[in-house]
Amino acid sequence: MRKFILIICITGAMIITLTGCRDANNSAMSHEAMKHTDVKQKIYTFDIQMIKSDVNVEALASVSDESLDNYTGWTKEEIYTYYYINGIKQTGWLKHEDTGNMYFLNHNGIMRTGWVAIWGNTLNAYFFNENGIWDGVEHPISAYKPETLGAFLLDHYYPFSANYDAIIGNNFNNIRKFTNIEVALNILIKDFNAILIYDEVSYGEACFVVEVNLDIHRGMDDIFIRTHNNGKLAAPGLHFSKNNNGDSFFHSPFYFFGVKLSTPDAYDEIYKYIDN
Repeated sequence: MRKFILIICITGAMIITLTGCRDANNSAMSHEAMKHTDVKQKIYTFDIQMIKSDVNVEALASVSDESLDNYTGWTKEEIYTYYYINGIKQTGWLKHEDTGNMYFLNHNGIMRTGWVAIWGNTLNAYFFNENGIWDGVEHPISAYKPETLGAFLLDHYYPFSANYDAIIGNNFNNIRKFTNIEVALNILIKDFNAILIYDEVSYGEACFVVEVNLDIHRGMDDIFIRTHNNGKLAAPGLHFSKNNNGDSFFHSPFYFFGVKLSTPDAYDEIYKYIDN
């Protein structure tokens, strides 16, 4: 069996209660499917699971809960696709034993499509088509272009147990503690299907806001939330801003995308959890 080095997540007991999360048809999505768990990353030698069937997502039917006990194969649950072996939902890499097609299932078992950020020996970008088939190329992380805020949230982990800093006004001499990552994540989840707006800048350029294409600018009220794991940043920082009209924005200085949030007081709500 082929070996693959992958950083995966050990899940703990804490779960964010999700509210307002909806699919493209505006129907409420499963809290179970979208749950964020308390996680930490660890490098594993991961065995790629060999499977006997590829998947056509458009034609895929759901398997009833009663039939899942000993089920092996693909199934659709609400808007997501999963793979079971003997009734157990799989995670990580799958490979078809005949076609060689490879798939990736995140820590909740969701088959990923589009651009996905995956930790191996380094953080890299992978692209999967509409049926979840990997294009076979390990892209540099600069190629990572998720379409929606939800896709970003599916790829990154912000554990409850971590210590979080809040940097006010891009002043790294003014670092405080941020005490409620659950509030920040639930605000973002409300805009799960929001289309991300990108700035065309060179990867690695020092940039803390998506200025040009989102029509925001430095000097607005802003909070940069980051977490550390053994002295190293564990996940991309979360940057929240507010303009003079009271509109709130989220942007990622690591990936150069941003989005206007539907919660107008999002910035003020997050600010409440910064220790003075």
